[in-house]
Amino acid sequence: MTLHATRARHTRSRGLSLVELMVALVVGLLLMAGTISIFLSNKRTYEITDDLSRLQENARFALETMLRDLRMAGNLGCGQRSVNLTTEVAVPSDGILWDLTTNLEGLDDGATAWSPSGRATSADNNVSGLRDVPVAPLAGTDAITLRYGAGPGLVMTAGQSVSGATIPVDTSDDAGDRTDDDAGAEHAALQQAQLAVLTDCGGMSLFQLSAVQAAAVVSSAGFSRPFERSATGPMYPRVMPVRAVRYFVGDGAIAIADEATRCRDDRGQPVPALYRTTLTTTHPEPVVCGVENMQILYGVDNDGDEQPNLYARASAVGNTVQWRNVVSVRLGLLLRTLDEYGADPDPRPVKNILKGGGFDTLEGCETDAGGADRGCVTVADPNLRVRRRVFSTTVFLRNRI
Repeated sequence: MTLHATRARHTRSRGLSLVELMVALVVGLLLMAGTISIFLSNKRTYEITDDLSRLQENARFALETMLRDLRMAGNLGCGQRSVNLTTEVAVPSDGILWDLTTNLEGLDDGATAWSPSGRATSADNNVSGLRDVPVAPLAGTDAITLRYGAGPGLVMTAGQSVSGATIPVDTSDDAGDRTDDDAGAEHAALQQAQLAVLTDCGGMSLFQLSAVQAAAVVSSAGFSRPFERSATGPMYPRVMPVRAVRYFVGDGAIAIADEATRCRDDRGQPVPALYRTTLTTTHPEPVVCGVENMQILYGVDNDGDEQPNLYARASAVGNTVQWRNVVSVRLGLLLRTLDEYGADPDPRPVKNILKGGGFDTLEGCETDAGGADRGCVTVADPNLRVRRRVFSTTVFLRNRI
């Protein structure tokens, strides 16, 4: 082998130079940095999209839950209007949770008294097996109370009448009585001390169950007027359990029955939520987490055409008679994502819900002729790195209050 051939072979098999190695490392680092940047960007986009999807789903659930009760508000069977109501159970004070004389009540801006009853939100009337848990709405938020007879109810047995306090009812599932086919289950769901209403087209009586028998229910007191179902007549008196529920926005630190259901963020801190209380709850129960504000407007029919002439806040509706002219309710909810992420708060303005003639978006609030805000609300902590959205809807009440 010649010397020239040996040198050529050594030249062809030599390694990378230091400069080439450094260039390769720099190129590799640039590619890695780009890959990491794309990964982090996609991860943040996924988090935002996922949180906003959860926020939207929470809003849908909150609105549907409230709308279900709103559509039933004032349902008392054939009697309907609560002006025909006779109360057979002792009512400690006006406006308590089971007072059906007013089937719709409102609380404006975290006030201390309900409209129109004037009853204090902090009062506690837990008597005779019935509960009326005080509510503690956040300042600047609205609350609402809804009362109605739940379900189609149990029809009185044909040819029978109420004598004393015992009400004979038909518990068969196929009674041919123009009700649903679940009478047996409805009867089984009735419990002692539960509130119910006995109603027909002539009126209704609110009473408390003292016993539930095989084919009858027993009132804790007698009835002030007779109820009778003819074997051939059109009157169908029925027993309906009473549902009463209050919705309000409360602080995340509010006392609840089950700590496992408390609304918390990723740091374990409590967050505000939409709460409700019923006749059977010992403490408020969270419905949806991350609700920071709720505003409610009431559509009042002033001319009897079943259409709202104006939308007013609870404090502006007036007395009980005017509340019976409420034909629709407009709800507005401000929701936030539970967890913080990113470096900046929501870039849009924090003013969110208009309390005047309608509801606004986060883009800003309307102003009056003098340039002042028309009762707009601001969030408690605008510097949180969360995303907020406003959701609103209007529902017409199926049952005139």
